[in-house]
Amino acid sequence: MLQKFKVHNFKNFKNDLEIDFSDVNGYKFSQDCITNDLIGKMIIYGKNGSGKTNLGYALCDLKATLGFSPEINTLHSFISNADSDSDITTFTYTFLFNQKKDTAVYEYSKSDMVNLVSEKLSVNNHVLYEYDFKENTFITVDSDYFHSNDIYSIYQSSTNSSLPFLRWCVNNGSVDKDSIFNKIYNYGSKITQIFTPTTAAVRLTKNELDVLDKNVKELENFLVYMGIDCKLTMEKLPDGTKELYFVFKNRKVSFLENASSGTLSLFNFYIHFLMPHKESSILYFDEFDAFFHFELSEKIVQYMKEKYQNALVIFTTHNTNLMTNKIMRPDALFLLTTSGKLIPLCKATDRELREGHNLGKLYMNGEFDED
Repeated sequence: MLQKFKVHNFKNFKNDLEIDFSDVNGYKFSQDCITNDLIGKMIIYGKNGSGKTNLGYALCDLKATLGFSPEINTLHSFISNADSDSDITTFTYTFLFNQKKDTAVYEYSKSDMVNLVSEKLSVNNHVLYEYDFKENTFITVDSDYFHSNDIYSIYQSSTNSSLPFLRWCVNNGSVDKDSIFNKIYNYGSKITQIFTPTTAAVRLTKNELDVLDKNVKELENFLVYMGIDCKLTMEKLPDGTKELYFVFKNRKVSFLENASSGTLSLFNFYIHFLMPHKESSILYFDEFDAFFHFELSEKIVQYMKEKYQNALVIFTTHNTNLMTNKIMRPDALFLLTTSGKLIPLCKATDRELREGHNLGKLYMNGEFDED
């Protein structure tokens, strides 16, 4: 479980931007936003240009660094703040493992999306290793952690600045399956960053059609949950391809050719993000409801809370209808300021926020400090 995250000197965040998921208030309502005493479901608000998308890139960088999404590495080569005197960006992830008995801090610095400058792993305040990629040397090692110290010299002789030691150890079978190394690696592999779903009809690949064929009923249940009364089926065409259909009393009609733009947005949301990511550690939904009616947005939040109870789910939005204690709570609703600070609503005002407060109305009336 991720307890804290901090990034320094990343894009529009010149200084430290930190999220403490253990900073939970004592609210008795909307407790499904809390998982194992950590914030598990949260919504982030911020003005255009405040950095909501960049925050997602930063938080999800662990996945790219551990080699699970190399396509992201080529998109944003320059990552440090343009006004900073330094070109080094530092990411720090603090995890709780083994029923919260162990605290692991994984920290690394980069000069761009690909190349590492340093890497460090500590468990319970004890440094297992620290590596300097510029000097190609270990600064600190725990000589008792591995069965043989040869692993350090082997890595040092074969590494490059895009290959973190943690990733190398896991891929070379140098650590036990239940080690902290594998736990962080597996957590990183299940991170998903999701952008605004498109409303355009898309043609699915053969692999996507094959997977959908096995999940048609789940897609149907998802759409019904969202208020779209429908029955679906997959049919095999004479040329061997497959196509999704709406089923009516007297006929079947092509789904992609007849679905509304709102239904297509939900379809794309499910196909590209929910279907392939049924098990996730982090789901970061950026502007997830840009094309959704406000009631549909609420249903999606509720759906994600039910289906991903153990995942950290983060939404960004401008929709103040979601700023309500009915589905969220003041310590799970955050404001991202233009100065690069992330503040929960309960700390953005001197007012004691209670269940009966209309948070959206208070926000629109300027109750919360966004400086």
